[in-house]
Amino acid sequence: MIGWRMASFTIEPRILPGEYEEFLAILTDDFDFPTRYIEWYESTSQDRHRRRSRGEIIKEITIHPQEFADWCRGSGVEPSVIHLGSFAVSKAQAAKD
Repeated sequence: MIGWRMASFTIEPRILPGEYEEFLAILTDDFDFPTRYIEWYESTSQDRHRRRSRGEIIKEITIHPQEFADWCRGSGVEPSVIHLGSFAVSKAQAAKD
């Protein structure tokens, strides 16, 4: 699961198919990140479906590669799947303010 629970909903990062290769270049040392978009999509879709069937509310936040790379650099962290989720939460909170 790549999601972070906030209040009454969960925030998950969404990656656009056309930008997946750029994420692969950024997440070079993260072995949890699938090498093909279809693997990422199927895994996250199945997980979301299971969780929604249990009544969870999931908000997907679209993440673009350059904004993620910039956020990691500015935050002093190495790009990883975990930080991808952290950035999604940060982006959702900034949009809410």
